[in-house]
Order: sequence, then C-alpha cells, then structure tokens
Amino acid sequence: MKQIVNAYAKINLTLDVGARRPDGYHEIESILHEIDLADTLEISCEPSLSSRIVLTVDGPEAGGVAPDETNLVYRAARSILETTSPFAVHVRLAKHIPSQAGLGGGSSDAGATLCALNALCNANLDLASLTKIAQSLGSDVPFFLTGGTAKIGGFGGTVVEIACPQRPLALVVVKPRAGLSTAAAYAAIDALPDRRLRHGTANWPHGGMSNDFEDAAYALVPESLVARDALTALGCRPVMLCGSGSAVFGITDDANSVWKTIVQMGFAAWVAKSAIRKPNP
Repeated sequence: MKQIVNAYAKINLTLDVGARRPDGYHEIESILHEIDLADTLEISCEPSLSSRIVLTVDGPEAGGVAPDETNLVYRAARSILETTSPFAVHVRLAKHIPSQAGLGGGSSDAGATLCALNALCNANLDLASLTKIAQSLGSDVPFFLTGGTAKIGGFGGTVVEIACPQRPLALVVVKPRAGLSTAAAYAAIDALPDRRLRHGTANWPHGGMSNDFEDAAYALVPESLVARDALTALGCRPVMLCGSGSAVFGITDDANSVWKTIVQMGFAAWVAKSAIRKPNP
C-alpha cells in the first residue's frame, strides 16, 4: 500500500505572539494560508511482525534534514503506529521547502504523514484524535491536517477554517542564506525592551497583514531585511516575514519578473500561489 502526497508550505497573514508564560511557552493567534511550494512524500506500509520506520530524505533542500528520530515525519509515523497493529513503514521525503525559513515545512510533512498513515495503516482516527497527536508534534501541525486558510489559537490546537482571500495570492518567497530557528526567534522577541503587539488576527482583515516577529527577526538576520527592502522596491505589496523567519514573501501581480530580479541579486527565491487541495482526513 502506497500514497504519494504533497506537503504544502504556509505563510502567516497575521501572527500575534503573547507574552512568555511561566512555563516558557507563548500562546499565539495567527491566520495561516497554504501556498503551493511543497515537499513530496512517498509513503508505503505493509503488515509486519514488528513496527519499524525507514525514512530517507533527498531533494534540493535536503541539506541538514536528518532522516532519524528527530525528524517530525519519523515522530508522526511512530505516533500512528502506536495505535495500530505492527506495520513496516517506508517514507521517502523529497524536500523543496527550505528549513528554518518560517514556511512550516517540517510541520506540513508531519501533517501529511499523519493523514496518509491513518488511511494506509487502517488506524481510522477521527480528526479530533489526529489533532491531539498533531498538537504534540508542534503548534503548526494541526493546521496542516486540513490546510487551506485558517485561524489558529492557543498552542495550535484550535483551528478554525476561514474564507480564503478574495482571489488566489501570487507571491515571491525569498530565503536568505542564514536560517532562523524558532527557539532563537522566540528568545529574541522576549528580549525586546519595547515589543509591539499588533493584534492583527483580531483585526483581520480590516487591519491588514502583520507579524509580531518582524522586529526581532530582522535584527537577527539582516539579510532578511535586505530581502524585504528589495521586494518592496520591486513593487510587492505587502511584504512580510514568513512565520518566525528567516524567509520573506511579497505579493505581486508580476511574480516571474520579480523572481528573476531577486535571483540575479543572489537570493534563493520561489514563485508561489495559493494552494488549492481537498482536506486529507
């Protein structure tokens, strides 16, 4: 039994980060929107005397992505196998979404794995059960069970589908050479002496797009600021940080021309648009 599935990247149309709690975590509110930049997973399973997982990783963005128990794909597969009879699972992950970019590649890979193996291994978990597993893997993972456009809250477990933007977004995603880990981004945002809270999610769509990580991320990765300014100079509106960074995106009606100029400047860049897909579960 085998499935080949796409795991789509996301951008944050809004991202509001609450104060650091005593347990070290932050509650967030965000509006997430899938785009068609995607990893591809080839997932197969067969009954076995004991459960085992074999993960291989290749593709243009495979560098630094470990094919071991630290990978969210491996952890997602293990979570499903804990609910079923023994299966041997093989996953080939072709990486096209850059890591440490704020595009949710690892979380999307995990969500796609949960949905595929739920069907292939006859786990028959409902969406609520899958969401509980997804939340244990990461705050963005529950969103990727259904995708589209949604408002998330808390630690990602609350996902409310909302209407997509009036027309599909066309955008250029730019990734600086330096990545930015989520942990480093949160530490930096906590260290800001006068952090601005934009409350963009509560004011959506009338307040426009906003991201509370921008000040911290641009200070940590100055090249992200250079990319932002380049996209702005090329007429993109708006230009926003992707998640906690380090990538940025700009919305434009002339994506191919913008992409060509950005690549000539030495950046890695992708043309993308809104992803349209049917929910997995």
